[in-house]
Amino acid sequence: MRDGGWLLPILATGALIALWKAGVTLGGLSPFVLPPPEAVLAASLDLLARPATWAHLGSTATACLAGFAIAALVGMGLGILLARVPWCDRAFYPLVVAFQGVPKIALVPLFILWLGFGMATRIAIAATIALFPVVVATRSGLRAAEARHHDVLRLMGARPGQRLVLVDLPGLLPHLLTGLEIAIMQSFAGATVAEFLAGRSGLGHLVVVSLQELRVAEAFGVVLIQSALGLCFYALVPLLRRLLLPWQAAAVQRY
Repeated sequence: MRDGGWLLPILATGALIALWKAGVTLGGLSPFVLPPPEAVLAASLDLLARPATWAHLGSTATACLAGFAIAALVGMGLGILLARVPWCDRAFYPLVVAFQGVPKIALVPLFILWLGFGMATRIAIAATIALFPVVVATRSGLRAAEARHHDVLRLMGARPGQRLVLVDLPGLLPHLLTGLEIAIMQSFAGATVAEFLAGRSGLGHLVVVSLQELRVAEAFGVVLIQSALGLCFYALVPLLRRLLLPWQAAAVQRY
């Protein structure tokens, strides 16, 4: 990222907070509709001082990361199968795309029926929502490897494992890491939605409880904490990209 690359996001955030404050003050909005930013900040700090909030945060993080891990493993397996077995790709990829069109929130009652209220349902929803981008990224990355590169290495006597390392992985990693960037945020969203509807713990459940008790500023504070946690999760994959593809990360930072 160029020098001063963080300046624009900071200025944009400051501008939005200023508009928020002006809208509340000049518009005369009730704090039960939109609390002022200073009240939300105070509520957020108060929440962070409570051990119970950290327990809810840990519950959300567990559901998100477990769902993401399942989606990554299953998605890569399905993506490899679709990319390497043509008849499977023709038979099942349209079904994968069709399943992606199903509103995942409609699956929550089914998972509750099968798994009950609790962590298992939240992990299942998170994994289901995060699965598609991993499948597509893996399939696209493996199909992007040019056949002529495989042919050259085969003529040189390279074994399948060597062709995997020299051709498939370099082509796969950029696509896969992009898919994982999307998947981890989808997993976080899925875990939060499941907490709204089927959770007895977690930040999403805490939002519902706060609104039921008319602690609106606290509910906004929980959303602010959720946003910060989501940013932390999103930062994990770019960090992995810097470790695995340092040349690509350096090229991105120049723009």
